[in-house]
Amino acid sequence: ERGAAFLKGGETSQSLTLSDLFDIRDGAVVPRLKAADPPVRANVLYLDPVFAAEIAKAVKEVFLPYFDKAIWFQNSSMYHFSMFHASHHLEPILATKDEPKSML
Repeated sequence: ERGAAFLKGGETSQSLTLSDLFDIRDGAVVPRLKAADPPVRANVLYLDPVFAAEIAKAVKEVFLPYFDKAIWFQNSSMYHFSMFHASHHLEPILATKDEPKSML
C-alpha cells in the first residue's frame, strides 16, 4: 500500500539502514554499490546457474505480484552459499599480503 516505504527505515545486521544500501530510481529498487570496509573474508560455494535460475524463478513468482518494482533481485548467476566467514564486520581480521585478494 505504501510502496517501497520500508527503505526509509530498518536496520541491517551491519548497522546500516536499508536506505544506506538501496535507492529508488524510476520507482524501482536498485542497490547502492560500495566496497566493504573491511572486506568480507569468506569461503563460498558457487551455485550452478541451472539451479540458481530455478530458485530465482520461484522467488519472483512469489514476490513480484505483491511488490512489483519495490524489490531488488540479485543476479542469479552470482548465487552462492557462505560456507565459512574468516572475518566479521564487528571483528575484522585483515588479509595478509601473502593471501590472495578477490572480490565476491
